Amino acid sequence: MIIKENLSKSVAALTLNRAESLNALNRPLIHSLQTHLKDLENDQNIMAIVLKSSISKAFCAGGDIIEVCQDIRHNKVSEAHQFFKEEYGLHILLRGMKTPVIAVAEGFSIGGGLGLLNSCAYRIVTETSQVSMPEALIGFFPDVGASNYLSASEFGLFLGLSSQRIKAADILLCNLADYYIPSQSIKELLNFLSTVASENFTQLLQQKLKYLDQKENLKPGPLTENKKFIREVCSAKNIENFDKQLHLYKGEDPWILKAIENFNYSSKHSLKFIFKQLKQKRDWLGNAKKLFDKEYKMATYFVKHPDLLEGVRALLEDKDKKPSWKEKSYQQIVISEEIFN
Repeated sequence: MIIKENLSKSVAALTLNRAESLNALNRPLIHSLQTHLKDLENDQNIMAIVLKSSISKAFCAGGDIIEVCQDIRHNKVSEAHQFFKEEYGLHILLRGMKTPVIAVAEGFSIGGGLGLLNSCAYRIVTETSQVSMPEALIGFFPDVGASNYLSASEFGLFLGLSSQRIKAADILLCNLADYYIPSQSIKELLNFLSTVASENFTQLLQQKLKYLDQKENLKPGPLTENKKFIREVCSAKNIENFDKQLHLYKGEDPWILKAIENFNYSSKHSLKFIFKQLKQKRDWLGNAKKLFDKEYKMATYFVKHPDLLEGVRALLEDKDKKPSWKEKSYQQIVISEEIFN
């Protein structure tokens, strides 16, 4: 599941290799990644770790939520809880590492895949990169650190509620990556890492990344093109008002129209929760341990709600795209502030 190789005496590469599931993180893959990261962190010769995918189509499709739902259906709720505990533990490890991890996120980074990218020290996207947090479509919530990195962006609320995909220009606009390096230059970066001297390593690495970075050549994406409308929608004081403002759209931009389609499909319970999750700044957002403790609390809350099983069934298992959500209106939904405190 993980291919480990030494690019040089001072740089190692870990390649996600669960291609059949687009590198979706199940517990064995999480365990393997944690073990390799800990071993490399303890190796005094290793100055940096490259994290990449064995396939160009996807960096990581997120947590394996189908396996989680299978556990829930078989009354193995403790196993479902354990999955989230271990997944979030991986992110606490990544964020606390002294050895920097360089993520090369070609292709899709979905849900927990975007979280994986954002827990790394250096975050690289290419012309093939696409990211999204589509949890509302399956009756869940944006986790793996999204409480922090989505609430920190002026567009994060819109992304969390619309489940819409964005590409390199908008990924960088939302501060969800640091560098745009065309795919043809990734090999040059890896060759550099295989030969760079360990002396002044960090300085040389940063200089190379800056040299290869082509973000100035990117054309603005749909977030920039629609920022006036998005800002108006996101100024809403509650989910009901957000819903109303969103549906006032009179334009023809297919990206916005798809965002509205996604929103209309989504679990109203998830939408109301996500609005509360991302709209308010919270004092625990800047502390990794507290952040993932809170998100674990949120995840166990969602495990008990029927929309998660139904959402996964409709979109990922039966794929009929006809979910029967528990609540049909926002007024039926009560979400306690205690969950966030």
